[in-house]
Amino acid sequence: MRVKRFSLFLFLALISVQCIAASEAIYRRDIRGEFAAVYQEIYRSLEEARFLVVFETNIGANLAKNAERWGENYNRNGFEDVRSMVICNPWYANQLLNLDPRMMAVCPMSVTLIGKGGVVMVLFERLTTLVPDSPAAGVLWEIENTVMGAIEDVAAAHSPGADPVFPAAPGTPGHPVPDRRRASLPRLPGAGASGPPGFHPLCADLR
Repeated sequence: MRVKRFSLFLFLALISVQCIAASEAIYRRDIRGEFAAVYQEIYRSLEEARFLVVFETNIGANLAKNAERWGENYNRNGFEDVRSMVICNPWYANQLLNLDPRMMAVCPMSVTLIGKGGVVMVLFERLTTLVPDSPAAGVLWEIENTVMGAIEDVAAAHSPGADPVFPAAPGTPGHPVPDRRRASLPRLPGAGASGPPGFHPLCADLR
């Protein structure tokens, strides 16, 4: 009986650890507001943080093309919008290439927004959980906090006084200490939320 109880305890403990790890690996922030407006605000906030949106994809619209074929299995959660932005910062890409080329597997990165009932769920993969002992751990931490800080700025504008869901980095609350080398990156024509959706060769041209 004791062996069975111990086995059950161990099984539940392992499941708990896996669930915690999964929740820590994905940053999530729910923002109340109209989807298109929140999307544009996130877009602008990321670019102000020097993470340029190089590609946009309307995942929801693409999935909707299969609604008839998939039948009741289509979009069971009833999400109204699903869109993703692929983001890039050349300075950070160069740092990863120098310190740990393996981490180029996550470059460029993506921020995904899912909307339903006036709430927008913003999702981003936390890079520091992938390879904790990476030689580029410090750079990954700064990337992670800069991106999440940009999202938190939008969340704070919609819910003043709300606490951020991640520890504040050194410097201003919620942001790493700014680096002048990145802050001085040139802004090319066509950048910004008003630009056309789809691929934009900003990453290839920025230097």
